[in-house]
Amino acid sequence: MNFKTVFLEVMRTEPINNWAQLLQSDPYLLTAVELMGKIEALGGEALIVGGAVRDILLKKPAHDIDIATNVDVDIIGQHFKTHDIGKSRDFGIVNVLYGDYAFEIANYRAEAGYSDNRRPDIIHKVKSFEKDSERRDLTFNALGLDRHGTIIDYQNGIEDLQNKIVRAVGNAQERFIEDSLRLIRVARFAAKFGFQIEPETRQAMVDLSHLVDNVSAERIHDELFKIAEVSGEALANYLEHLDNVGILQRMLPEIHVMHDFEHTPATHPEGGVFKHTMAALRASESRDPITNLGILFHDVGKPVTRGYTDSEGKPNRGIGTVSYKGHEAAGLPIFQKIANRLKFSNKEKEAILFAIEHHMKGHKIKDLKQSSILKLRHSPHWPHLKHTFRADDASRGHPLFNPKEFSDRMDYIETIYKKFGETQEFEKRMSVLVNGKMIMELIPTAKGAEIGRIKSATREMIISKDFNVSQSDVNQFIIAMNR
Repeated sequence: MNFKTVFLEVMRTEPINNWAQLLQSDPYLLTAVELMGKIEALGGEALIVGGAVRDILLKKPAHDIDIATNVDVDIIGQHFKTHDIGKSRDFGIVNVLYGDYAFEIANYRAEAGYSDNRRPDIIHKVKSFEKDSERRDLTFNALGLDRHGTIIDYQNGIEDLQNKIVRAVGNAQERFIEDSLRLIRVARFAAKFGFQIEPETRQAMVDLSHLVDNVSAERIHDELFKIAEVSGEALANYLEHLDNVGILQRMLPEIHVMHDFEHTPATHPEGGVFKHTMAALRASESRDPITNLGILFHDVGKPVTRGYTDSEGKPNRGIGTVSYKGHEAAGLPIFQKIANRLKFSNKEKEAILFAIEHHMKGHKIKDLKQSSILKLRHSPHWPHLKHTFRADDASRGHPLFNPKEFSDRMDYIETIYKKFGETQEFEKRMSVLVNGKMIMELIPTAKGAEIGRIKSATREMIISKDFNVSQSDVNQFIIAMNR
């Protein structure tokens, strides 16, 4: 059966209909096909496998093209420039440098025994791709593509792609017991492509949700970033998939607990803290993973700051209008613990902490001092914060969110920024008017923290006057502070 023709008729698309044209437009794919021809010349077959095949069928660029073959990797090593990663050759895997690219070449193999729920205890080579495909995680990741543009499908992956279904290969429970990471990969693919999880696969996720405890922090970090770079909406869908099968409460309990915390409908018609967070993610206009994770965690301090006020605005125990005063500051140590647990880099942590700490300022920008606005705008993390401002506001929907009013607030920030200039220019102008040496000359008794206090107050004065001050004005201000 010509699987390519069947797929095109069912899907009514032509992802590889003009194979020659596709090869000419994609040098990476063309190089892979040339390499496959040379491998087959050694006496076997070679197929592009895994995600690259799926992506080609979905009309997406092929990334990380992997090749599977029944030609022994030791023979391949005799004919191509190769390098091994760790003990990969022991598992029948070798990296081949060919043309301008590196390709992972793996022998067809079967696996058995997964004592750590992650890696096989036993690996042995097999002769056919049919047998190799049985060990793979999902049906649409178990496709092969030969160098002539024909899809080889033993696991009904083409049909599942057509029906937008994520399905484990064979017995879902066996696949998840083999590798616990697959539990969250299923959710990621479902969220990324907008697919449904096949019922038996979903039930296996529910039954084996505890196995997510075996997934390393680094793997969870990587999975979060992979879905967060798709879109905020995809991240929200991903978290909801995990929540529905009982994995979220184990993987990110700080997010799951948000279900238990309400909002006032008049100010948050989208719902409580969890629903607000999901709505904020769906309102995100960014594909930057750090930005979308900042949006995810912006209200992580709310569950520890819930309070109530009566009709007069006075604290009232347990009833009245709910409030979360100080949740920004409370969220910082909570996210620090999450970030440390999931091995976030310092750069990632700093950006997300900045978004958490300052996200409430988006509601009251025009009430802030110019110096406070400049501090936000001059930060390298400003783009993340700006998107968080908008997502937080837009989550509430019409009529509470007014796009023009929000745009006016952001324009106000840019007006101040343009007036004072970018960070280097601003600091150069400021240092001419006030610096530590100048303060010590004017007030010889000033030391350490006192110099810092005077400098900060003087900078505030200069900014408040839009730099329309003379050096004499500045000196007089500094001297007056010591009286």
